[in-house]
This record gives sequence, C-alpha cells and structure tokens, in this order.
Amino acid sequence: ATGKESRLCYPGQINFTAPSVAGGRVAWSEQIPDPRWGQRSYSVIVIYDLKTKKKRTLANNTKLFAPALSPDGKKIAAVEYTPANECSLVILDADTGTELNRYAADEKEFLQTPHWSLDGKSVVFTKINRPRGKAIAIVNADSGLSADIVPYTSQNIYYPVSDGRFIYFVSPHSGIDNIYAANIATKRVFQVTSRKFGAYYPSLSPDGKK
Repeated sequence: ATGKESRLCYPGQINFTAPSVAGGRVAWSEQIPDPRWGQRSYSVIVIYDLKTKKKRTLANNTKLFAPALSPDGKKIAAVEYTPANECSLVILDADTGTELNRYAADEKEFLQTPHWSLDGKSVVFTKINRPRGKAIAIVNADSGLSADIVPYTSQNIYYPVSDGRFIYFVSPHSGIDNIYAANIATKRVFQVTSRKFGAYYPSLSPDGKK
C-alpha cells in the first residue's frame, strides 16, 4: 500500500466504463472498427492476466459493454446492445467466452454498469426507461430471478455496487451527488456520505468492510 503507480499495458480505444478487477484479472471493453465497412464497429471484451501479463480478446464481432468480473474472476457480466436495439444482461465464462446465462431487458429499456455482489451470487445494474426514468435492479445469476430495489425516478442515479445486503449507488437526492445505500430486503434507502463537493463511484473492499 505504497500508493506507487505502475503501467500494466496499453489498451485500445476503451469504451466509457472503468475496467473491472477481480481474481487476478482486469477486464474492459474496446471499440473495434470493422476492417471493411466504415460505418460498422464492434465492442469486444479484453482481459489482462495480472500473473502472466498477457492480454487477450474474449470474443470477436460482439456488441458487449461494461464488463464486470465476478469476485473469483471466472465469470463476466456484461451488457449486450445489438444493432436491432435489443438490450440484454449476459453472463459469460471468463476463460472461454461461452454464454452461461442471458436476461433480456424489457422493451425500450437500456441496462448500464452491472456489478457482482461480493458473494458472487447476484448482479446489480441500472435500468433506463425513457418515460419512467432510472431504476436500480438486482438479478440472481443462477436462477434469473430479478427485482427492482430502487424504483424508477427522474433523478440521475447510477453506478450501483453490492455487498449482498445493501446496494450502494450515486444519487443527487440531497442536491449534491453523494453515496446512498438501499437495503435489498426492505428496499429502504438512506444517505451514506455527505461531501461538500460530491462523492462518486463507490467501490467495496473484498471483505465488505470498506
């Protein structure tokens, strides 16, 4: 914990979300142009192994965004958004790229920033519905059972993470962006931080204590 920074690798054109780190791996998505058609491009998941220091593309010709590694680094949750405007949350094998599960979004909904709970049993994400606003939901990665934990709102809530009991997210409810938490069981929401100039992008330590 010296705070010293070191370079791991040079990525390509990274898409908008931050890289995900877990299980000795780093994952992110890159924009890849079609070699023939100038108006067509792909979004692929790239994985960097911290031990072997090797980088590889999980699959070619995909439309996958915002990859999130499971705590053990063996699975990836990502958002698929096709040219036909169909949006899904997909669970992939991080070694082979094989699709393990798929959860289609409701019509006219777009999913954002999936994150695994610390126990690896569920995935939380933000949903955008143009007339209804934004909501935060959770899905069981095995059964596919899902629930909205934070209901639709016109406020710009985003970037949820979960320790399995609470979902922490950013909300401007107080007038300044700060971190809030929603109890998954009761759906009760309360404010966690109160920073004068805002608090953003919560991240949980592996033991859930920080």
